[in-house]
Amino acid sequence: MALILLVEDNYHIMKMNADELIDCGYEVQCAETIEEARKLMFLRVPDLMILDVLLPDGNGIDFCREIRRTTDFPIIFLSALNESKDIVNGLHSGAEDYLAKPYSLDVLVARVEVQLRMHAQLHSWIELGPLKVDPASMICWLNDEDLLLTKKEFAVLMVLIKGRNRVISMSEIYASAWGQEMADNNQALRTVISRLKKKIPADQSGIHISFVRNAGYMLERIEL
Repeated sequence: MALILLVEDNYHIMKMNADELIDCGYEVQCAETIEEARKLMFLRVPDLMILDVLLPDGNGIDFCREIRRTTDFPIIFLSALNESKDIVNGLHSGAEDYLAKPYSLDVLVARVEVQLRMHAQLHSWIELGPLKVDPASMICWLNDEDLLLTKKEFAVLMVLIKGRNRVISMSEIYASAWGQEMADNNQALRTVISRLKKKIPADQSGIHISFVRNAGYMLERIEL
């Protein structure tokens, strides 16, 4: 089930969009400000974001540029600013689509479906040097050898790969891989990370998974 993050300060519009997307089978999180969106993304990276431009604590276009430095999930602007220059600015900031208000809910859902499908097609295979990952079949190869990852190992690896080169909190990794909030005991996550590091040794894969004290884990490429 794809997770959609709605960033919209108009409660009526946000609820209408959320209800429609939930009815269509999506999981939805809502934020009325950029700061709330940052907090939600810290806990769990969405599969797609629907973003307003004019928000109480900042500009959605600047926020889009900010998150594009570390993420590649689709972003659809949804704004009352509907002049050509507004649409061009939005698309140039890194968004995949721009829908002007007023709009049809059917059109919004169709745009969401198209962007998720295109993103899935573009990311059907992930290659990081000798490491190859197929999200559809949940299979991971190192030097063409199937690593036989468990479902939890694969889920954690995908979170690290999607957020590579940035520190991801343990709570965010756990929420994405287990589908629930992490309790005080993080031993399950530590165990999975330990198994991943053994199955994907840095000196063979060029993939380094490091622990950053009081912050989380980070996956990055290193020279072999």
